[in-house]
Amino acid sequence: MKRIKFYSDVNDKGLICIKIDEGDLNGQIMMIDTGATNNLLFGNAYEMLKDKLVIMNETSTLYGVDGITTEVPIVGGRIILCGDEYKIYFLINNCMGGTKLSNDVGYPIAGIIGSFFMAEHNWMIDYGKQEIIIPKGNVCSSIFRKLVSKK
Repeated sequence: MKRIKFYSDVNDKGLICIKIDEGDLNGQIMMIDTGATNNLLFGNAYEMLKDKLVIMNETSTLYGVDGITTEVPIVGGRIILCGDEYKIYFLINNCMGGTKLSNDVGYPIAGIIGSFFMAEHNWMIDYGKQEIIIPKGNVCSSIFRKLVSKK
């Protein structure tokens, strides 16, 4: 089994974050959200990464917690974690939620990896060990310890 170490936010809100090793989102910090169905990429991160991503010829409906629905574009790319490459699709979220989330977490968040992706790849979360368990390989540390300084 491979294990990706994760860290909670610096503000102790219990938010799980990982840093992408390589691929189209190299160096980006993503929040892992078991309550989110889809993967989201925030507008500011998309603008920075758009030359590396592929715009799909379809849209999806984004359902906000406020009950508002929005048609949003879908982009595809790839991420590499612990040496394994994954194709990943994101809904582009241009709302200000990314800025608020980054403020809540304490560092810039590019987007969210949701439950469908985790289920598709059989990811499990071990909160006690602060690891995401992937059913192959060894422990790797794709994390940003220097960014996270607990008080």
